[in-house]
Amino acid sequence: MASFYYKITLLCVLLFSLCQCTQKQNQAVSFNKEVEDGDIILRKEGGFISSLFSSVATQNNAFSHVGILVHQADGSLAVIHCELKDKKELSSLRKDSIETYLCMADTFAVYRVVLENVSGSDIVDHAQQSLRKGYMFDMDFDANTDSVLYCTEFVAKTINKAAGYECVKPTKYLAGKVGYSIDDIITFCKLVD
Repeated sequence: MASFYYKITLLCVLLFSLCQCTQKQNQAVSFNKEVEDGDIILRKEGGFISSLFSSVATQNNAFSHVGILVHQADGSLAVIHCELKDKKELSSLRKDSIETYLCMADTFAVYRVVLENVSGSDIVDHAQQSLRKGYMFDMDFDANTDSVLYCTEFVAKTINKAAGYECVKPTKYLAGKVGYSIDDIITFCKLVD
């Protein structure tokens, strides 16, 4: 029963965030660093749900959500990530502009995967393949399923596909299940300055 109330609370907060975010989408986002395709972008928003996820996602509670950066044909940046916005959506895996992704963020950081034989383009290729499949959001946060995904699971499994082996492994427990956290991912990354 607690899981049901958790899911309803999560859905309400996400819908409220969407309404707030649409007002800020037109703000330009600039970086003081050179970002590349396949870089990992982390964010944290103000609010209860973001704080709840960050308490599980990272040891220092700095971030609550993660996505994969990709340059568009027009030179703009987009983020491929898994986020539930509306229960009626056909897919929760989405590609949003960088402005949309960061519109409610209080803080963000960019990391680069530093695994031998794994390029940013490999990561983006696998992320785009998943995007075309249209995965739904995993409300049970079950890392053992591949038919539905949550944000850190999507990024971790994308890196693993690009590497050709399971380098990123789930280590955090949530609701009695082992799952992927941001800490599991950034173990194989360096901060982009």
